[in-house]
Amino acid sequence: MRRCSHSLLVCTTAFFLLSLAVVYTNGSVFRQESAEVSVDEMKFVPFDFTEAFKGFASDVVANEIFVEHSNTYGASAAYTFGLGQLLAVVNERMFNVPNDGIDEALRTDFGSITTAYKDMTESLIEDSKVFATSSIYTSNRTLESTDGIKALNTNVYYQDFSQPHVAVPSINARISIQTFGKIFDKLIPRGGWYGPSIYSFTKGVFINTFFYKNKFLFPFTDIGKQFFGTDRVRMLASGGTFRIRRTQEFTTVTLPFKDKRKSIVLVLPKAGLQDMIPWMDSALDSKKHDGFIETKPLIVQIPALNFTITNEYFSQVFYMGVNNTMCNWNDHHPFFLQPPAQSLYYYLDSDKFEVAAATGAQLNNNQQFQDITGIKRVQQPSPPIIQEQQSRQEDLSAEKDDEGVTTNAPSSISRSSINLSDEDDDEDDSSEIPVTGPRKEYKYFEEEGPVETIRFDKPFYWYLQDEVLGPVYVGIVNSFKTYKEQVASIEDGFDDMFKYQFWSCGTKHLALIDMFQSPLPPNDDAQQGGEEDD
Repeated sequence: MRRCSHSLLVCTTAFFLLSLAVVYTNGSVFRQESAEVSVDEMKFVPFDFTEAFKGFASDVVANEIFVEHSNTYGASAAYTFGLGQLLAVVNERMFNVPNDGIDEALRTDFGSITTAYKDMTESLIEDSKVFATSSIYTSNRTLESTDGIKALNTNVYYQDFSQPHVAVPSINARISIQTFGKIFDKLIPRGGWYGPSIYSFTKGVFINTFFYKNKFLFPFTDIGKQFFGTDRVRMLASGGTFRIRRTQEFTTVTLPFKDKRKSIVLVLPKAGLQDMIPWMDSALDSKKHDGFIETKPLIVQIPALNFTITNEYFSQVFYMGVNNTMCNWNDHHPFFLQPPAQSLYYYLDSDKFEVAAATGAQLNNNQQFQDITGIKRVQQPSPPIIQEQQSRQEDLSAEKDDEGVTTNAPSSISRSSINLSDEDDDEDDSSEIPVTGPRKEYKYFEEEGPVETIRFDKPFYWYLQDEVLGPVYVGIVNSFKTYKEQVASIEDGFDDMFKYQFWSCGTKHLALIDMFQSPLPPNDDAQQGGEEDD
């Protein structure tokens, strides 16, 4: 545990960790290993709900924003179900915050969102190896939970925001408990000269957490250091009977857990992460039958993983159609939501696999924010990349789709074609698949003879596949060297600033809002000379 100069944070954390030891050993969290359960015995969730969630999950990660994040930090991740659940809770409107477009983002009509996420949440936590929570922290002592909030398994807690130096470590300590220490002081920044994290006029903080731990059906063995791209890293190998799917664009291998309720799906692009974006929707659906699919003996080699990443999803959610909820402090909106942010942890080694996540967003009073900070909504010049996207848009107003449903998403921007950079992905394509290796290296294979080996020794996607819901957690492994330089080696003094850029509204968010809200000037050349031929 890293050193912390804030004695209050240390004391608060110690108190909650003691509570963890006392409270969480009563059997409600550390449950006994259950017998193998078939998918048929799991809670039924209507097909329309799960298909809508799979589409939403694809919208979150199948774009260049997600890939660019991994290019910058060496890895990326998204707890897709947690982001959807947070939007479903915001949609209940316990606070008077705009919910325009949340139905589009979740691909579910307003009247069904609560039922959908109630059913899916119950299905998720039905797994004894999942520990998930959802909470609203509010400074309003009289605020009572609604039926919809209760249906979403969300608890409402009073939190005094008048003392942010107390509120922040208190909430972060609860998150640490709920993720079994994996997300410790990682989500909400403490704040500093660069800005406060929580204001005295903050009205609410939406938080949900997730923790999952399991062992693979076919265990991994440490095979020493090998190359992953240009990095020498510790590699693992597993021998077993795996489902493998091959297409012209990618190869997937499914790693089952012992109880078979969930699995890890590894996605190896043939060309690179960037070129994989158009095909991620297909790769994220493990039940797709396109390509060549077989279940056969394989040796799978993969690097040992231990990553903790921070991410935020303002742009993805904005492009899905949620345009008036986040960072939009126009005078006619009483409240605005800061960007949905996540702290994410994933670990894969020879002994176990585990993931954890904390999703959060802060709700501020609009007028008080402007009065105290002095910040007013004014038009700012858009960055070059926003200007380039803006020039390609033909109509930024709400339009009707083929079924007559109003959409708030910018009309010329596809969910899966969000582009933040013109640079090509510089991926190492030196390794090709398949290759062969000797069976005698692994105890699983008793007879002698060659067996196909799949090596994940260049950037790849992976996701945690729930057999009912689909891809509830998605990640990218890109560069170990970049992760070490940009994330793991950040000094304590700069770590809080690092968190702050994900938690708070910034210039990039305002530029995107301005791009959407500002009508394009008329094209005089097209109007005056449109009939002339060159």
